[in-house]
Amino acid sequence: MSTVAPFVEFADFFTLDVASYIGLESEPDEVNAFISSCKKHIGNLSIPGVDHPLLITENLLKEITGKYLAAVTQASFIYQYLTHRKGNDDFIIEISMDEVEKPPPHGFTVYF
Repeated sequence: MSTVAPFVEFADFFTLDVASYIGLESEPDEVNAFISSCKKHIGNLSIPGVDHPLLITENLLKEITGKYLAAVTQASFIYQYLTHRKGNDDFIIEISMDEVEKPPPHGFTVYF
């Protein structure tokens, strides 16, 4: 939030750097709710443009959730702040999770 709030009035592009939230513990209810919402993807998940399906297991969901849910939650919090201050279509965001000691494979930057 410290790199977003001072520029809300003047900028239309924001980098939401939530790398410091990777690995932080989330509330158990949030973890369980997120895993439950993803259970429909357990098994082989085919993604257009990806040659082979991804094998999604409940253990994989738990591992990913444990590592990234707090970071995604923080990104959502900042995004909601921006939409409240600027409206829904008045800016572009980049979510950055790759400036860490051990980056995730293939980076983890998302543009909206």
